[in-house]
Amino acid sequence: MVPALLKQRLDVPRPDALLPEGDALAVGARVVPGCLRFSCVRSCEMCVSGFKKIEMMLSSLLRPSSCRALTGACSGAAALACTRAGVLGRRHYLAPSLLAGLGAYGENFGHVRVPQKFVVPDADGWPEEARGLKLGMQVNVLRQQKKRDTLPQDDVAQLEALGFVWNLFDWKWQCVLQSLQAYQEAHGDLEVPQPFVVPSEAPWPEDAWGLKLGSRVDNIRRRGDFVRENPERRAELDGLGFAW
Repeated sequence: MVPALLKQRLDVPRPDALLPEGDALAVGARVVPGCLRFSCVRSCEMCVSGFKKIEMMLSSLLRPSSCRALTGACSGAAALACTRAGVLGRRHYLAPSLLAGLGAYGENFGHVRVPQKFVVPDADGWPEEARGLKLGMQVNVLRQQKKRDTLPQDDVAQLEALGFVWNLFDWKWQCVLQSLQAYQEAHGDLEVPQPFVVPSEAPWPEDAWGLKLGSRVDNIRRRGDFVRENPERRAELDGLGFAW
């Protein structure tokens, strides 16, 4: 007997939001009509866990007899091998809706550091195929995939071309460090007054425009922000002549 949960997943009609036919995941002689890693506009359980979820589902639920019932001619192990080959053989996984949403976000806000709760509005100025997309959540998943080294290099390069930031904490630190360097060049010291805000003009680093640098410096001194348990960053500040 085919496990009811798995058969239900395999028999679900393909939603209109999914990528074109042929971009689904092949399992033996059948096609799993579920989205895999951002293939659809809205989140679903298939794209959240992607290949790992399908691999675990097949290895734990499929026996040779049930796999034959589904595909007609393969064992459970063969189906798992087909799954792995089908996934790893794809060149990339980024859906057009995701790329369109990121591109529109960049045009509207000047960067693609998308807040985690951001959802693409159903409004003019946003691509129709991306409206309703939980863009912030998917950006967070992309970062986790990059951290686990499971994101293909083609996707990494495509996202970096859009200005994608993989580690927000490191990015914030670089903003502070570059702002301190600019402050030192402009004022000859690093005695940043507490109310100081980075001006929104050259030669100040553009990513740091509007940064409350005085408050950041105060928090570094009092709480060890950015440098606590990070001797390399502390050494970078020492090299600038930072006064603790």
